[in-house]
Amino acid sequence: MTKLRDRALVYVLAYSGVRGGEILADPRDDRRVGLRWKHVEVEDNRITVLGKDQQWESAQLPKQTHHPLRQLRRALDPPAEEWPVFPSNHAPSIYSKLPDEWERPADDDQSLLDHCRSLSVMPPALSTNGGRNVLKRICDEADLDIDGEYLKPHGGRRGAGETLYRELDAAAAQRALRHKDPATTSKMYSHIDASELAEDTSEAFDNS
Repeated sequence: MTKLRDRALVYVLAYSGVRGGEILADPRDDRRVGLRWKHVEVEDNRITVLGKDQQWESAQLPKQTHHPLRQLRRALDPPAEEWPVFPSNHAPSIYSKLPDEWERPADDDQSLLDHCRSLSVMPPALSTNGGRNVLKRICDEADLDIDGEYLKPHGGRRGAGETLYRELDAAAAQRALRHKDPATTSKMYSHIDASELAEDTSEAFDNS
């Protein structure tokens, strides 16, 4: 299940343009409890997230994310729509949600999430720090080095926006990233405009 969770997380971060803090739990903010299945509408190509300004917003869910999310849901088999889409695997965090009197059988081969399901306990969601650790591990396993760093959750958001900015236009990137001010999008990707202007200028001088 962990591999399916991590794959779905990467796909959502890479293609939706959401912020990591909008789909992962933040221990410093009791409103940010992680994306829940009730907020995932695959057929309608959208998810509902608590945006940067603490307002609920609809974010795009491109078709590239659909299969990983459906696979994850089948494997996770959440008994309630309130279950987190990306549950934590941190054993102490899960144990803290289980009844104090509960003891794990000695010959037990079930996962802690299985026990959460059987005991009708809501597991904790993967935290923002846990999400960064997941991405770091994936980068390490793939021997991926990005200027001496690993790909952080915000890198997926920037990458999605840059692709839309290059392939479509600034307005598409703005809508996907949910920037209130178009100037924010233009400033973020001004390097693209500069690069394309340089190419056009070079061509103009070559043809003069």
